[in-house]
Amino acid sequence: MTVQNNVSIMEEEERETHAKEIIYDEQISPLMQKIIEICKEHDIGMFAEVEISDSLSEGCTSNINMNKSMRMDMLYILSRCGEDNSVNIDKFFMNIAKKYDNGQSIYMRRAFPEKHVTQ
Repeated sequence: MTVQNNVSIMEEEERETHAKEIIYDEQISPLMQKIIEICKEHDIGMFAEVEISDSLSEGCTSNINMNKSMRMDMLYILSRCGEDNSVNIDKFFMNIAKKYDNGQSIYMRRAFPEKHVTQ
């Protein structure tokens, strides 16, 4: 593949991303704002992530009342562990371990043996 082809592909991807940003700004964002208002008004937990491009750094994450359940916390924590179009699973587990002391988990006992010493 030539340099010219690479530039053309990158330019096309940028155009597509820009078009998606416009759609997000004009159509999705107003709906999300309304959903967020309703969730806040009625104390309803909500997590939503919109990915504008394949890059984890280009998108929008919204969360309301994230302390409602472990599932919501885990979604939020996972959304914050993206690196270079992948997920840093170590970062995810470390953040879970900080928040939850789960001695039932084989993985947590192995990763943090000092927290799970048997008497």
